[in-house]
Amino acid sequence: SILIFLWIQFELSYNKYNENSDKMYRLVQTQYYATGPLTTTCMPGPIADDIRADIPEVENSFMYYWISMFCTYEEKTLEESVCLADPQIWEMLDFNFIHGDPLHVFDDINSIVITEETARKYFGDEDPMGKVLSMNQEHHFKVTGVIEKPPANSSFQIKSCIPFKYIEELGHTIDRYGWNSYYVYVQLHDEANYNDVNAKIKNYIIEKKDDPEDESKIDLFLFPFERIHLHSVRGEAGDIQYIYIFSAVAVFILLIACINFMNLTTARSSRRSREIGIRKTVGAYRGQIMQQFFGETMIMTVIAFLISLLLIFLVLPYFNDFAETQLSLNLLNPWNIAALLIILLFVGFFAGSYPALYLSGFRPIGVLRETVTKGR
Repeated sequence: SILIFLWIQFELSYNKYNENSDKMYRLVQTQYYATGPLTTTCMPGPIADDIRADIPEVENSFMYYWISMFCTYEEKTLEESVCLADPQIWEMLDFNFIHGDPLHVFDDINSIVITEETARKYFGDEDPMGKVLSMNQEHHFKVTGVIEKPPANSSFQIKSCIPFKYIEELGHTIDRYGWNSYYVYVQLHDEANYNDVNAKIKNYIIEKKDDPEDESKIDLFLFPFERIHLHSVRGEAGDIQYIYIFSAVAVFILLIACINFMNLTTARSSRRSREIGIRKTVGAYRGQIMQQFFGETMIMTVIAFLISLLLIFLVLPYFNDFAETQLSLNLLNPWNIAALLIILLFVGFFAGSYPALYLSGFRPIGVLRETVTKGR
């Protein structure tokens, strides 16, 4: 159950490592047709710059796109998924730069920023700064920055990134509002109201197209950056349904274990019945006997809890490989400690409740005559 909870915690943490994640949004549009509405995250080329200039509440924005290219350095050629992005990406997202100035890495349109992992793949132990990578044998980019590998809970798993404007050199159109192919993120000012901005930009694309003969209806809206991993922009459940399912599984596992413990303890009650009868005969109250059984259950729960922590530390590397995650159990985090203590107390109290109530209710005369096991 703790492993499942760690996975849930990891999934819910997506993109929240960014300092301004709560103020960032993805641009989404819904186009209405006779056959029904179509919701898409694809945007026209000019919108990132235009919306930053036209809407005062928008503090920053960037356009990005992914393209597959063959990357070559000397004798080594590998296929790479290359990100094309506006330079504002380095301002809005928290990438850790090892080499290069994030404010100037895209001063030259033939620049490329790569991860430390990509640098080792192509250049080994050589200094990658200033080296030239060729894309599809005809496009050449100089390494102007090296970043750390993005965290596993990031939606931007960039390995190499070139300026978005270079997409024109690849034959793409970025100056028309009728061509929806790219993706846009915006960052709002601290004082901006998300709902007010949504209402303000609703007809933005239609107004920008400025075509009296165009009767199409398009709604533009913002989708929170922190929700894009688990929630669908189309209003569907998205991957959040797996969070609900696995949360139920984790709780169900604990409940089954608690019920099994109750059954086993109750089934072995005949071994404790004479002890309970004698304790009551010499003056023990029912409340004292309940405290004893609750204490015994809690001790057993603590022992099981400590064993489970040991097993988690041993299994976690293999679990991460299996689930393709980077889970870790940080026992210095007060929230983790609080959550684990709540689970511990719940299991101890719930598992010990029925045995304590049942066993403490034995009557001394009955248990000493060994009649307690008769009946249901």
